Amino acid sequence: MTKHLLLLVAFSIFVGASGRAEELGVPSDSACIDILKNYLNGEKGLYAPCDEGNYETIMAPATTCPRVVKQRAQRAQAVCSAIKATQRDYDDCNQTDDVDRALAGCIKIINDKSQAVADRAAAYVQRGNAVMVNDYRADAMESYKRAIKLDPRSVVAYAARAIANWKDADIEKENGNLDWERKARLQAVADYRQAGTIDAEQTKEMTAASAELQKISAAATKGVPALPKGWRPPPRGG
Repeated sequence: MTKHLLLLVAFSIFVGASGRAEELGVPSDSACIDILKNYLNGEKGLYAPCDEGNYETIMAPATTCPRVVKQRAQRAQAVCSAIKATQRDYDDCNQTDDVDRALAGCIKIINDKSQAVADRAAAYVQRGNAVMVNDYRADAMESYKRAIKLDPRSVVAYAARAIANWKDADIEKENGNLDWERKARLQAVADYRQAGTIDAEQTKEMTAASAELQKISAAATKGVPALPKGWRPPPRGG
């Protein structure tokens, strides 16, 4: 069996989520240490060891992470980059029964730059699906964004992000944030249309198997009212 992710995205694992409310911004020393611990050990239900998002936060020029934390992160990054993905990692990343195992497998594929670009992008999508299970929508969105950046022709990445935005729109509707709801619907439709532009047949097949994509397809057909020119989002919840 070749080492390729099946890319049969388990859309049923998506759940309504508002994402993490807080943003790291410029981390304090204690926050830097926490991020480093997450990078070295992982955080249950969100990160796996060697998750490069943590490394980038520590090393970002705008942060105030102490030099010793950056040095430890650099040493860890060298170790993480030397780990080669195996067939077991692909199997772990591709299953949906165990979130922690999926995260660990996906991260190993992502870190191993000797793997095919399409496979690394697919691992980002699977990572996004995994963290969505635990309601980390913002982190899932970041994974889909990275997948698209790595492989701009990933139909699955656009479809997964479309579903995530549609779920978010449902939440905003429940909370009475109708402008935010409309924005999320527009983003979902835009991603769905992009998927269709890349590969209409694959998008059609995925839509037939997904209730969420069928709703987005219907919205794409009839159109979602555009936001007013110059619109700026109001505070959430009001």
